[in-house]
Amino acid sequence: MPAALRQVAAGLSGPAARLFDQAAAALESGRGITGGEGWTRALEAYYPASALRPEDAAALRLLGSSLGASDRQEQVKHLNLCRERLAHLEGQAQDHAGRYGRVWGYGGFLTGLLVVLVLF
Repeated sequence: MPAALRQVAAGLSGPAARLFDQAAAALESGRGITGGEGWTRALEAYYPASALRPEDAAALRLLGSSLGASDRQEQVKHLNLCRERLAHLEGQAQDHAGRYGRVWGYGGFLTGLLVVLVLF
């Protein structure tokens, strides 16, 4: 499993690659931990400095519980479910950003208008 995680990390760039590298390093440490435990340790180290929301981290944490615990088909199923969940969460985040981005834009406009009115 560490080799597979390193291969995924090599195909990625930025912070995501670091997550997979950390998971591989945790498994290579020789302490007899499972794939899920290695993934969880890497995610706990990665999450605080990332842009992940708690919901995103929960989806990734759930994925870790299935890593190395079942056959290849089951793991592919879990990976696809996680991907779908993360895509859904991404859509929610984009909706949220669009909605609140407009609110901040209107707030800036109204603040500017208030300043103009106060000055005159």
